[in-house]
Amino acid sequence: PFNVKITLTTAGKAKLVYDLALTVAPMAEWAVGTFDGGIVHGGDGIAYGGLGTLSVTSAGKISGRYIGVDGTIWTLSADSFDDVDYELNESGVLLATLAAKSGNDTATFSLGIVDNGTGGVALLEDLEGPQIPHYKTNWKVAPWKGIAAKIAKAEAYEYSTTDEAGNKGMVTLKFAASGKVTAKGTFGANSVSCSTVIVPLSNPNQNGAFSARIYVCFPQKDTFAGYCDCISLQWGGTSFEFK
Repeated sequence: PFNVKITLTTAGKAKLVYDLALTVAPMAEWAVGTFDGGIVHGGDGIAYGGLGTLSVTSAGKISGRYIGVDGTIWTLSADSFDDVDYELNESGVLLATLAAKSGNDTATFSLGIVDNGTGGVALLEDLEGPQIPHYKTNWKVAPWKGIAAKIAKAEAYEYSTTDEAGNKGMVTLKFAASGKVTAKGTFGANSVSCSTVIVPLSNPNQNGAFSARIYVCFPQKDTFAGYCDCISLQWGGTSFEFK
């Protein structure tokens, strides 16, 4: 425990001194690390796509970035969490207010991180949009590190789709041993790309198989209308298949 001295001055100018022994508990394991995610659509049928990543240190410092399908890039930060809410979850929901900056524009995002049983889930929310889910990714540790090495040897995954304007296109996903994904899209004369991450949705079984999702977002630019989607895949041990 840490010895803390608190001095209280009364209205009558009398000083009262209290010595307290406080123990600072470490951050919960599920709340520390890297969280990756995004969103495809918001409420009321309004397209509200984006791609984000967050990092939480063992001291509770938060940093991150969120890229909207409209091309807006928000840099996010907070020195610590604000509160813990135990009403919704017995493990507690860690709450934080994030300062957001995009060029000369500033805003405030709210963040809540909860333990879902298989890892932490971070819900990011600005003042106008819906909650944006981010899932904890552990590609630097076992067993995910070994699985990622196998995924890097797999063939690229390709699928056809359309952009926000309805133009047909093809997207190719290439996988790296770090769990990262390079997404490239071709929509008519427009060639676009982005970097994203494999987000596991289940723990691997004895064969290393697991379900996952990959958020892909190509922001609007010039004549390109933009594209944002969430691809659900199943890793079977040697390749990804559409789930």
